[in-house]
Amino acid sequence: MAILGLYDILSIQKYVYSSSRLRDNIGAAMIVDKCLDDYIKEALDNVGEIYENNKNSKEFKAYKNKQIKIEVIYSGGGNALIYFENLELYKKLNLELSKVFIDKAPGIKFVTTYIET
Repeated sequence: MAILGLYDILSIQKYVYSSSRLRDNIGAAMIVDKCLDDYIKEALDNVGEIYENNKNSKEFKAYKNKQIKIEVIYSGGGNALIYFENLELYKKLNLELSKVFIDKAPGIKFVTTYIET
């Protein structure tokens, strides 16, 4: 059964404006921007399955190409919607994404939920 996973970065403004120094604010904003773009790509690479980053296209490629196990449907503004072939892949990505965030974006909090389709 296929899974649609929804990801959300929590308390973005609190994280970005936690310092009174402009340099810190800009750095924090850049980290938030990378979370569901660069860092999610790194986590997907660590999962080791064939995936498609389809956030700039209106075509759902996993429907036609059964080799695609994971597809990023939307990513932006601290949110992401991702298709998974099964629940196990969803869990694997969550584990890898948590590891990447702990390493590269300490203090960032994210939540996720899924629905079976």
